[in-house]
Amino acid sequence: MAVDPELVEEVGQLVMEDFSKEQAEKVGKWACQSEDHAGALIQLVIESDVPVAKRAAWSLGGLGEHKAEVLNPHMALMHKGLQNPSHDAVARAIFRSLSMMDIPEDWRGEFLDQAFGYMQNPQNNPAVRVFAMQTAYNLSLPFPELLDELLMVLEQHYDEGSAGFKNRAGKLMAKIRKSR
Repeated sequence: MAVDPELVEEVGQLVMEDFSKEQAEKVGKWACQSEDHAGALIQLVIESDVPVAKRAAWSLGGLGEHKAEVLNPHMALMHKGLQNPSHDAVARAIFRSLSMMDIPEDWRGEFLDQAFGYMQNPQNNPAVRVFAMQTAYNLSLPFPELLDELLMVLEQHYDEGSAGFKNRAGKLMAKIRKSR
């Protein structure tokens, strides 16, 4: 889906007005208005310089929870954004959104691969790893063999993880073991 450059410019101006929680929520509400607005925000996040991308990412992070359907047409942009993010905030925001939404079926394998890759890399930011872990868990739920693989990966990386990683990993490992 093509993104309107005028909307990207509009959301860019909104993002740079103020760096506050209130402004991030305002931008998020703007993005929830339509698929076009959401696409403009995603494009701003993945194609802007770091200061703009970080601010825009703050607004993107909650879209998966509040109005995921506006993100569905933009899975290709989100996938692209995870391939070489300009900042940890970009990957964190994308995985945060993905972890709270029902990802379209034709994108599940792609995002599952990316989630496993991010989660297993100890060099990644702990918050990115945690949201990637939750995304991987959500995508693996219908497939017991994937849950077994996820359990193995979580056990393998548990000791090297941050407190946040260990907390989420512990909860997910307990859920996986209980579901067996």
